[in-house]
Amino acid sequence: ELPTCLTSLVNLTELRLEDNLLAGIAPFVSLLTELRLLNLENNMIASVPDELGCLINLETLILSKNPFNQAFPLALCGLTTLKTLSAMESRFTLLPAAFCHLTGLTSINLDPAYIRVPAKEVLAKGLDAVSSYLKELLEAVKTHRLDLSSRSLEEVPVEICSLLGLEELILDGNTFAYLPPQPFREWVDGRKVETTVDIFDIIDNSVYHGIPDMMDLHTLVLLSAKNNQLCMIPPEIADLSALTVLHLDHNKLQDLPEELGMCTALTELTITNNEMAVLPVTLGNLVNLK
Repeated sequence: ELPTCLTSLVNLTELRLEDNLLAGIAPFVSLLTELRLLNLENNMIASVPDELGCLINLETLILSKNPFNQAFPLALCGLTTLKTLSAMESRFTLLPAAFCHLTGLTSINLDPAYIRVPAKEVLAKGLDAVSSYLKELLEAVKTHRLDLSSRSLEEVPVEICSLLGLEELILDGNTFAYLPPQPFREWVDGRKVETTVDIFDIIDNSVYHGIPDMMDLHTLVLLSAKNNQLCMIPPEIADLSALTVLHLDHNKLQDLPEELGMCTALTELTITNNEMAVLPVTLGNLVNLK
């Protein structure tokens, strides 16, 4: 444990505690507001506390080689003076959208093997790409439009399923094979099989456990997923009752679900360059197609 006498060192600018057996960080560390550097590498810290968000002058935070397994704390997203963040061989599982508010960051070293948000393809492009992606998520809450075209994404980011109120979603030019809830909800031998995962709720800045379902975005008016590798469309697409434009060109679709015929608000449906031999008769219900 940290000795409480540290509370009197109010002018301390560097605190190096690496290579110890600390199991936690005492709340009184929040009183050391002059800290510029805090090194906690190679300890036994099980959780990164919100109190570190009070270190308003912190420039370097090193949390590598600790056993915590958690989302990056929202309370730390206000550390605008932070320049260097290192947490290799530790498990930050996601970066909240507010992570983009760390405008002073010039160097991050995080273990991508454990981070689910943002996607590994975004992480691989570096800090600027991460910040840009997270800013886009926040902006989508206000504009009700999100464009993730040509990002080399292999899977639809599950966090977009929390963007209730979204009206336009553009996913063109990636390599998606499925649209959620697939493959998290599938029928196997006549039995429904569901897989739950942790989902970051962008609007509430919280994490919940559930089945990602893009078809919960009931306000969607436009959905474009051209130039992907889609092999099927989930039957839950019937839930998108407000959808007026659906673009599915240049995919690997061999059929369309009969439930698509329930999207009676559709005025535009494009499915060129797929692998379909027949169309469902229920498309005859789409009387508003132009």
